[in-house]
Amino acid sequence: MYCDWLMKRVEALLLLGAFMTVGGATIAVGAPKAAAPVDFAGKACPIPSPAAKATALFFVAHDCPIANSYAPEINRIVTAYTPKQVAFRVVYIETDAGDAALKRHAKDYGYRCPAIHDSAHTWVKQTGATATPEVVLLSSSGKMLYRGRIDDQYAGFGVRRTAPRRRDLRAALDSVVHGRPIAAARTPVLGCAIPPLP
Repeated sequence: MYCDWLMKRVEALLLLGAFMTVGGATIAVGAPKAAAPVDFAGKACPIPSPAAKATALFFVAHDCPIANSYAPEINRIVTAYTPKQVAFRVVYIETDAGDAALKRHAKDYGYRCPAIHDSAHTWVKQTGATATPEVVLLSSSGKMLYRGRIDDQYAGFGVRRTAPRRRDLRAALDSVVHGRPIAAARTPVLGCAIPPLP
């Protein structure tokens, strides 16, 4: 009887070792095992960046109007936090668009950080991203610190506030920069669903 109980306890502890609960949200722990992708400029673009305190991945789709509407705020965040040792990557999730079209889109929207094409959904799978624009924030060791929306400007589909009430990603980045725990490690995302691979 004791051996059965002990085995169940060991199994439970092993399961808990693979996940961590932060702020009520269960998030995967551990660095992604994928090789460093190459950005549209042809440069290696490690995820996470070894030189940064944290790396934020903006999952986007070129034909998602909600993701496109966030391009100016994404650029403002990149400008504000890059000097604070935060790295940024724009991650295109399309499987039906070529690099040339996405490179043109990134240029048209003026993204101020490296952009990569995750056509095989390597990073979608590693992070659990489900929609665009969703953000995943990783520590320098690859631990997931935050996953969710940029802010709450969209109150519902077709319902956009004149200004957000909560700037969730900025709050998470401020916590990382100042060495504080992130109060909300998971937030809901309103956007375009990431379709499964064909």
